[in-house]
Amino acid sequence: MLDIAIPKKIYAIVDCNSFYASCERVFNGRARKHPVAVLSNNDGCIIARTDEVKKLGITMADPVYKHAVELQEHGVMLFSSNFTLYADLSKRVMRILSEFAPHLEVYSIDEAFLDITNVYIPDYTAFAKQIRETILECIDIPVSVGIADTKTLAKAANKLVKIFSKDSGILNLHGLREEMIDTYLSQLPVEDVWGIGSRYAEYVSFRGVTNARELKYYSLKEVKRRMHIVGERTVMELHGIACIPFQEEYKDKKGILSSKAFSSPVKDSSQLIEAVSTYMARAAEKLRAQNCATKSVSVFLRTNHFDERLSQYSNSFTIKLPFPTSYTPDLIKYALLALDQIFIPGYLYHKAGVFLDKIIPDDTIQNELFGAFTKQDYLRKKKLMEEIDKLNFRYGHDTVFVTTQGVKRDWKMKQAKRSQRYSTRMDELLRVKT
Repeated sequence: MLDIAIPKKIYAIVDCNSFYASCERVFNGRARKHPVAVLSNNDGCIIARTDEVKKLGITMADPVYKHAVELQEHGVMLFSSNFTLYADLSKRVMRILSEFAPHLEVYSIDEAFLDITNVYIPDYTAFAKQIRETILECIDIPVSVGIADTKTLAKAANKLVKIFSKDSGILNLHGLREEMIDTYLSQLPVEDVWGIGSRYAEYVSFRGVTNARELKYYSLKEVKRRMHIVGERTVMELHGIACIPFQEEYKDKKGILSSKAFSSPVKDSSQLIEAVSTYMARAAEKLRAQNCATKSVSVFLRTNHFDERLSQYSNSFTIKLPFPTSYTPDLIKYALLALDQIFIPGYLYHKAGVFLDKIIPDDTIQNELFGAFTKQDYLRKKKLMEEIDKLNFRYGHDTVFVTTQGVKRDWKMKQAKRSQRYSTRMDELLRVKT
């Protein structure tokens, strides 16, 4: 055991089970009786699976066409990605979790840490059970809960739920003897330890470290030399020493990317203009959501490099803006100037995208001393866009949009099996037949 004073901390992590697939089951009674898989952009690969699908040996990111026969034979229901629905249900889950602890760190769309150090909890297992039952009753999403003295151990407990307490969905490592914790950790493959990527897992595996317990007692000096501060913190956390900070505040993105593959190859420049304009509109919404502006716009294009029969081409172009902005029409204008620099007729384009860089907070923007740009003009444009954002949030994307985004948008990604956006669109509410 490391001879270090251990900060007294207690963390819980709540993870939604097969989240995308569980979201599809919330509003679809038939899906509750069948295995479910959710597909990636353009319905190409499987990105979420219920346990029944996992037992078929179908792994994450497997192409659908490779398993078409067995998916049909086992009655697997396939759904296109419905990120609007998933994001809304995620917000509802996080809102419930915020009522169980004063400090909440949203780790991903389906996962959050709770700092319950100073919360009076007589029985931690009963506390976790209450969380599960509340989320299931209010949102109908099943969750797993891991509790431990560090975030890494809590993540480990959440992984080990599937082995030791799958039915209850809860594993509490807090207060257990060191020997018992080690017994649990010996069942967790080293590649499943939080903070250990595939490269580090391969490195320690060559040295006989195959599970979390062996990593825990591996040379800290060697870990620090090879895996730097990340590896050192991971090992210390496996010893019960809380050293990974809790992050309640949402960190602004330093770069914003918006891109998608097209449903079919695009050759026409007018379709590329529509796509780039639409992607930029999405990126601008994200930019304003974090009260920021950008000073750099990049656009990229590429053909399908997987199709060796086609002529290949890819390129990108970056424009440094004369002034910071989050105003969608201005951003689209510069994006289309960048597109004009890289578009070459004759190629079949598979994907396009935009990237916003040099992002700065609104409150750091100042008037140009000898230029035409003023902060007052910036705020005026931002106020206009905020009102448009409210309309688009209330009535759905592109209720109000820039004309260069087009109307038909034949290039849009394929979503042939997308469910309704039941919780965010008035025209897609669940309908019950009587």
